[in-house]
Amino acid sequence: MDFIKLKDELLKGEFNFLITKGKNKFFKSIFPPIQINNLLNPIFLFSSTRSGSTWLYELLLMSERYRAVFEPLPKLEDCIKFYHTPRVVLSQHSTDKNLSNFINSLIFPGKLNKKEMKNSSINSRNIHFLTKGFILKSTRANFCIDFIYKNFSDKRIKVIYLIRNPFAVVKSKILKGKADDGNLSKKFSYDPGKLFKISDAFFSEYFEKYKAIYNKIDSKVMLETFTWCLENKWIIDAIKERPWHMVVYENIFLNFNEEYGKISNYLDIPFNKKIVKKRKNKSTTAFSGNKRSFVDSKIFNDQKNFLNDWQGFFNENDIKDILKIMRYFDIDYNSLLDISVKQFLKLPEIKVRLKY
Repeated sequence: MDFIKLKDELLKGEFNFLITKGKNKFFKSIFPPIQINNLLNPIFLFSSTRSGSTWLYELLLMSERYRAVFEPLPKLEDCIKFYHTPRVVLSQHSTDKNLSNFINSLIFPGKLNKKEMKNSSINSRNIHFLTKGFILKSTRANFCIDFIYKNFSDKRIKVIYLIRNPFAVVKSKILKGKADDGNLSKKFSYDPGKLFKISDAFFSEYFEKYKAIYNKIDSKVMLETFTWCLENKWIIDAIKERPWHMVVYENIFLNFNEEYGKISNYLDIPFNKKIVKKRKNKSTTAFSGNKRSFVDSKIFNDQKNFLNDWQGFFNENDIKDILKIMRYFDIDYNSLLDISVKQFLKLPEIKVRLKY
């Protein structure tokens, strides 16, 4: 046993992580035949990075006995190697048997050999013991949700897309990008300009529309805002015609019972009241500060002020730049918010679309 690693995990407060690791090892060695059955609908949870997907993911894991698969889709290095882009970009018309087979193999991890398990980014944070359902979380699959939905063998699949306002996301990405001398940034940041040469017909047309505004980018704030818009715009439009469920982070954060009730109805699971007590807990990937500091506090101390803590981070020019790009993409985030939430989330109004 690596006691130094164990000590580091304990100091980070990763008690649940260690308990899960122990349970997984025990059940996989003692009860493999009865370890997994897929009675519940398979769930895919997607979002842009730093949007609160781990928080929602961990709440879902408390709802029922789901087996968790955390960020299994290709890493940045694998995307460059196999797809020649910083993201997997496949539409519903694409074909990729290897990726399709890999995604379906995640339903039954026992079918994967040790090498494949390692390469798939399946880690011991995931829950495998005595489960009734399967849930996959990914923040790197924004551009292939249609592909996954079409090629997943279990047609009971439920897709949840979580979206969070760009001001909060951009702030979080910039802060985390500075952490650990920038060594963490490769996990979630990329140059979206490299997506303009995609061979997939649907996305090549989609990306082409936004080259003009991309060429105007001259700051980190603008780059991260552009990335957020690029990843979320097609989802905002497409989800209206698909049997998926969009969750707006601010809505569920303030109107939790109502919004989580909608999620439960969509997933066909009972509303578990113990989730209400856990909703104020930060996720295991919560981050703040410029150093490698995760989960400074286990609790959101002031939920309403938390939603607006981006205001002291950006200067006036930054806010104008963010609004400029959102106008170009024709995204009005305020329209996604519940009326009761708008009075607490003080987002600037987006009035006119700009053209270049």
